[in-house]
Amino acid sequence: MLIALGSFALALVAVTSLGALALSRVTTDIEFARLTSVRELIETEYVEPISTDALLRNAIRGMVEGLDDYSRYYTGQDAHTFEQETSGRFGGIGLVMDPAAPELVRVLFPQPGSPAERAGLRPGMRILEVDRVPVTQIPPDELAERVRGREGTSVVLRICAPDGSNTRDVSIERGPIRDRSVRKVRMLDRERGIASLWIGAFTEETVSEFDEAVAQLKAQGMRSLIMDLRLNGGGVLSAAAILANRFLPKGVLYETRGRRESVRCEADPAEAKLTGTPLVLLVSRESASASEVLAGALRDHGAAAVVGERTFGKGVVQSTRRFEDTGAYIKITTAYYYTPSGRNLGRPREDDPRDTRAGGIAPDVVVPIAPEDRLALHRAYQEIDVPIEYALEVEELRRTSSARPPAARADRCLDAAAALLRGGAPPDRALRP
Repeated sequence: MLIALGSFALALVAVTSLGALALSRVTTDIEFARLTSVRELIETEYVEPISTDALLRNAIRGMVEGLDDYSRYYTGQDAHTFEQETSGRFGGIGLVMDPAAPELVRVLFPQPGSPAERAGLRPGMRILEVDRVPVTQIPPDELAERVRGREGTSVVLRICAPDGSNTRDVSIERGPIRDRSVRKVRMLDRERGIASLWIGAFTEETVSEFDEAVAQLKAQGMRSLIMDLRLNGGGVLSAAAILANRFLPKGVLYETRGRRESVRCEADPAEAKLTGTPLVLLVSRESASASEVLAGALRDHGAAAVVGERTFGKGVVQSTRRFEDTGAYIKITTAYYYTPSGRNLGRPREDDPRDTRAGGIAPDVVVPIAPEDRLALHRAYQEIDVPIEYALEVEELRRTSSARPPAARADRCLDAAAALLRGGAPPDRALRP
């Protein structure tokens, strides 16, 4: 009897499972039929002809971008731009234009070792045409994109001397150009050894750029550092974790929790090359994602003070997949990340009764950024540092030019951070539960 009952129970489970599977298959068939019906309606009745490929791209984009505010589907030029942003490299000629004289389309300097430098372009030279099109007919916001392009292709520039003489055409083959993520590297106070640098985004090149910058600053007497993360919207998570590890010899750097697994990223003592260095982080409301992971790890472990505004609050980890046949990318949210103290920095939700979301990082020292100061900050950080090789030429160009760059504004966040370091060690931030 027991055997019979057991057999009946197994049979019932099997029937139930098969029924659920059949119901799932029927539901899927109905959904696909609905999609097919909508596609056929559009293809036959929509006022303008549209290809099946375009409909498919739109359907995928709708599925992905309907998930949350951060998931994206990249195709065409958008996919190419996404590759550039994550790698920190793009195809171009390595030419930096003078922002103080946009109407002249004047060269500020070529990047050292770039195709533009090898072609003989120098500070003060003017560009008259790009691929036979006069620059007066090219919208200013399109000029850079016309000069950029895939590696191995060429662009023809008509250039002239600063005084308009010696007009000539030069064909330049585009090559790999490094878009540096670590900029504004400088000593603020040589007597006290206070240095600063800005990280605009986290790319595959950020760690090597950071180490290179720190080595330069140490050679100039750096004893403490201000790491500026303002306007940094995130990027490659592993780069942010390694920078946190530079200052932390042990402990959890962050934790990710997804549907299938949780992962704890632990500090590697061998990577902690800056342990004990007094550190202040500057953040703004645009600081998000990987920059919040870095700030959260350093502050939770008491390795840094934070100055500025409450950060954006993007507590999600995203993964990407590339489709080799089309070159398209999908970026979707696959986990939430948590700081060492167990806080997810995403914005609070109604379905979060335990209040585990912090809504960004609140600074130790609050310094609001006025709208005009934010605009000046954007402009200043768009500028690329002048290489030492061209410092004198650029200085002379600016001295003799009728166009003057806007006067530098006082930076209250930077001043507050420097004041903290001049007054001693940053405030202690004990690890909180």
